[in-house]
Amino acid sequence: MNEILEPHVIFIADLHLLAAAPRKTKNFIKFLAEIASQADALYILGDFFDIWLGDDDQNEFITIIKQALRNHTVQHAVYLLPGNRDFLLGKQFAKDTGVKLLYDPTLIDLYGNPTLLLHGNKECSNSLIHNIYLKVVYNQLFQRLFTNLLPLMFRQKLANKMRKISVEANRKKTSTIKKLNREKVLALKNKYHPTQLIYGHLHLSNQYQELGINCFSLPAWDDEATPYLYISATQQEFA
Repeated sequence: MNEILEPHVIFIADLHLLAAAPRKTKNFIKFLAEIASQADALYILGDFFDIWLGDDDQNEFITIIKQALRNHTVQHAVYLLPGNRDFLLGKQFAKDTGVKLLYDPTLIDLYGNPTLLLHGNKECSNSLIHNIYLKVVYNQLFQRLFTNLLPLMFRQKLANKMRKISVEANRKKTSTIKKLNREKVLALKNKYHPTQLIYGHLHLSNQYQELGINCFSLPAWDDEATPYLYISATQQEFA
């Protein structure tokens, strides 16, 4: 993309940052300095971390990420909408970094276009099992019990097991699910009346029309690629 000086915002998702992938962490810090610093705002739509066990988790990797965000948010706005891997991100993380946490979904005015932001995991299926799972893990009482009653070490062991299961699930997801569930999109349309919808989770770069809504699916990061969606008043482009 050619450098454009008009006001714009950028969207990223599914970085899946973790201590075992230091190259990706370095790329994110570089991204903040070279790309995000030119934007009016950076929106991170879920799974910023590969796993987040609670705001009480502290290690060198987390400290590096927090400091990078804190340095950036002194002058630039960063909005973070937690995903299915990091839904336990809370107020302490926001305080430590200066980012503004968003609810899933969140409706914003994007250059005159009502735009709905979400991670996408809640809308990828309308099955009964999937909907029951969502009600459990996104229940605030469940989350408080999980973080307050379970020791961090136990949460870490549980997360390692869940990560192995998730790797296989992601392989199936990317090969079979290309768009959000149409029934779920219809429900969002009737409730929020957006003209645009931006989400992650599926790890696919895609722009399409669904029920009259302009939909953007954000690609995932890897050790090399740092893709993002650029939106201004006159331009919408993946880079």
